[in-house]
Amino acid sequence: MAQNKADSLLSYAEGKIGCSYNYGSAGPDKFDCSGFVKWCHEQIGVSVPRTSGDQYNQGSAATGAKGDLVFFKKNGKINHVGICDGNGYMVNAQCSGVKKVRISDVKPNWGMGSNCGYKKFI
Repeated sequence: MAQNKADSLLSYAEGKIGCSYNYGSAGPDKFDCSGFVKWCHEQIGVSVPRTSGDQYNQGSAATGAKGDLVFFKKNGKINHVGICDGNGYMVNAQCSGVKKVRISDVKPNWGMGSNCGYKKFI
């Protein structure tokens, strides 16, 4: 069952590629990173906290599989989250550079901080 939810979650996430980044937005056409994660989970009937810090603190331990969340920390604070595709990439609302929902490598880049772990809600 979780794999079907992961497929559905990723499908909703990929369907938003190209939507604009906007701080404080949670969809359906503009998102910040945590709002994007929350919106995608809502589409599959899963409740997720609004902020990336709360998502990190309330999620269950994960490994980076499809549908898991990957978190990044900068200056001691969670500052970014994306949805893993299970192949080393994530769909995320990127706050710098292109400022859009896009697919990115889960390895830290564009100043998002260091990868501090994976969590899941499905």
